[in-house]
Amino acid sequence: MKRLKHITAEATRTIVIFLLAAFTFPSLFGQSSAKKDLADQNYGYLNFSVAAPMYGELAKKNERRNKKGKATDWEVIRRAGESYFYTRNYKESARWYGFLAEKGAASKEDLFMYFESLRYLGRYEESAKYLDMLKGLNVEDKVIQSYVVQSNYYRKLKADSSNYKLKKLSLNKNLGDFGPAFYQEGIAYASSRKGSTLGGKYGWDNTGFLNVYYSQKEGDDFSKRGKLQKRGFKTKPHDGPVFFSKDFKTAYITRNRTEKDRTAGKDDKVMLNLYIAEKGQDNKWGVPQPFQYNSNTYSIGHAALSSDEKTLYFASDMPGGEGGVDIWKSEKVAGGWGVPVNLGKVVNTPSDEMFPFVDKDNTLYFASKGHVGLGGLDIFESRNAGGNFITPFNLGYPVNTQFDDFALITQDGKLAYMSSDRSDYVDRIYSVNMNRIILNLEGTVKNNGDKTTIENADVVVKNLTIGDSMMVKTDSSGKFYVPLNTECDYVITAGAENYKLEKPEDVTTKGVKESKTLTAELFLNPGGEKRKKGDGLFVLRVLDCYDKKPLANMTFTLKGLEDDFEKTVTTNANGEIEIFQPGNEIPTAKGFALIHSDLENAMVGQSYLPSVKRVYYVIKGSEPDLKITKEVCLEKMEEGSSFVLEDIYYDFDKATLRPKSIVDLDKAYRFLMMNPTVRIELSSHTDSRGTDSYNMALSQRRAQSCVDYLVKVKGIPSSRLVAKGYGETKHVNNCSNGVPCSEEEHQQNRRTEVRILKSN
Repeated sequence: MKRLKHITAEATRTIVIFLLAAFTFPSLFGQSSAKKDLADQNYGYLNFSVAAPMYGELAKKNERRNKKGKATDWEVIRRAGESYFYTRNYKESARWYGFLAEKGAASKEDLFMYFESLRYLGRYEESAKYLDMLKGLNVEDKVIQSYVVQSNYYRKLKADSSNYKLKKLSLNKNLGDFGPAFYQEGIAYASSRKGSTLGGKYGWDNTGFLNVYYSQKEGDDFSKRGKLQKRGFKTKPHDGPVFFSKDFKTAYITRNRTEKDRTAGKDDKVMLNLYIAEKGQDNKWGVPQPFQYNSNTYSIGHAALSSDEKTLYFASDMPGGEGGVDIWKSEKVAGGWGVPVNLGKVVNTPSDEMFPFVDKDNTLYFASKGHVGLGGLDIFESRNAGGNFITPFNLGYPVNTQFDDFALITQDGKLAYMSSDRSDYVDRIYSVNMNRIILNLEGTVKNNGDKTTIENADVVVKNLTIGDSMMVKTDSSGKFYVPLNTECDYVITAGAENYKLEKPEDVTTKGVKESKTLTAELFLNPGGEKRKKGDGLFVLRVLDCYDKKPLANMTFTLKGLEDDFEKTVTTNANGEIEIFQPGNEIPTAKGFALIHSDLENAMVGQSYLPSVKRVYYVIKGSEPDLKITKEVCLEKMEEGSSFVLEDIYYDFDKATLRPKSIVDLDKAYRFLMMNPTVRIELSSHTDSRGTDSYNMALSQRRAQSCVDYLVKVKGIPSSRLVAKGYGETKHVNNCSNGVPCSEEEHQQNRRTEVRILKSN
């Protein structure tokens, strides 16, 4: 757990830019507070390592009270589970989330955290029970939905164990070794060794700072430890991991840097930055130079070159990504590297993707927490088709386990090296003999009329054995490429605008015992979906609220309010979205939510406010030309406008941020980075329970907690933020004093809004 411990609260390799351990928090232990107050304060600062044992002790007392039939503080038990989870004590986390589930006190989020804890412990069969419970609760979270769809995926991932042989290398010193890179006749890697620093020990765990080491290969192992030049590879900050060019004359080094945020006080901000070192004529490394896109407000690291060395891949939490840490690329240009481009939703998820590596066949290997796997970071591969990376493929067990597995590199696709903290949460490097069957599907989509190929058609490949699906598009020649699992049955469908599928194609890999490429051919009939008698046509027209002009070519998420329907839609030239409702012989009520949430790329004066527009309609009768049109409008993002951060909620009577709220606050951070002259007000609102004066003070504390995160954790200057509490003065429903309301209705009022103030 050493490699990026210096920049994350969970002590994982996640290159987010908050360093909880480095904050100069108030001296909590000097205050005369009860243990719960101390635990709550540490929890509020996300200081889980301190809060966990205190909540654990309090949870045990509440467990005893519960057995005696006395009142139980469920929030204490919930926070015990949560704090242990984020300090990777999954046994204790599972214990307390399990207690909540057993007593019927678990929320949807608690059940998912219990599910995750069980997976980290390798208790997959047990975890499936709680996944079924989540499925029954109709949870909207996309991560949970992906696990529900692929609920038996872990069985398949565990089944391929004979394809890999892992060996722990003798170079490991059991203090943390990770991030191998090919160098000369061996590998270089990041390591924490006793006495390895140029200035003492690292304060988190009293071990040496990270440095880059080199070991030569001897037979099938690495035993001889070589030296890399001190200059550039051994400095007081953490150094590593590293990546080398093919001629070993250029090194791309990940290194941490510390900045003082003078606007926010004396707190240290710690980021990872990328540095490039060149080897001179004297065969010595020069002083590493900073990568041109480094920043003191976000991290960049984990670099890797493509096989032709024209593209640099790296991990970063810079603005404009899919969420968390993403993989980006930069093309080589005259004088350096081009503007970074995000690899997009095929590779990146709202969670974390990192440690990219591209082999000679342009297959991308990377580690991810967001794609469905066995727990922790799993290693995935994304093969290249037509210049694009296609749906990632989990390498399965034993490459992946319930622990963190990451940083795989290979030269020939047969022998690889990787990092893992399996068994005891200490990073070690392993060799991997990959003797696997590689199966691909190459297909073509054609016009059933003139047999010409169809470009940009949507192809859906559904794995009937596992239960998951992947969607790809055909290239300019009408072809598509997809990796396949062994011993699975598939059904392939396709569609395109103004076309309708003739029939699906079935493909099976059962009984295939060698690597091969299977083929499929799909035909589409011209004309598309025809409206028939009894069909209704619902048209949703999206307008600008100010001038009523249609908003063309805008992309939204369209979700059904009464069913599981969800689709990404784009308005046409008239700002319209058309939806068929076939066979409506009797009145049918339907509802949709049109979701616009592109906050991270929004520019003040040029973009529209994030919003959720709910639309209901009724289709009656059987007239073939029945058409219903509804209009919604979007407001421009301008000075004085405001919008809700949808997922920033608070527990009753609490002002502390829950960790999952950070996702939306990170979106606000990226919005601020995209608009460097904008000031915002973060306003917090309460429900009606409690006195007016108490709620006003509570809402002010809630707003301040959001501002504190953006200032102290993300490094936004405090001059750009205003915290404002409105108490219960601006409710969004009728739940005022004395009005009986459900917990869900009260929750709607416990919200946080952003108001755009005058630009600097």
